[in-house]
Amino acid sequence: MIYTVLVITSFFIWAFSVQEPDGTLDVFTYKEIVISYILLIFIAVIVVMISFSASKEESSKISKKAILSGLAVAFAFLILRVLMSIYGSFS
Repeated sequence: MIYTVLVITSFFIWAFSVQEPDGTLDVFTYKEIVISYILLIFIAVIVVMISFSASKEESSKISKKAILSGLAVAFAFLILRVLMSIYGSFS
């Protein structure tokens, strides 16, 4: 959870520091950095989903089932975002 907060906070600090005077962010100028943040946020989603799956179990160890269910939810989130970007570009 701390990792997620740190990644999102650092993204907002970075975006605020490089924004244009009109408040927009030129994504194509900072393409590599934006892709890096997207990957870090995706890793954060995986970590949070594994954490939530593991918190449901009663043992102190994280089971293989918790890891796989966390990865499945994160993968479903990724597929949802890809489909939204594909079908959103047709309208």
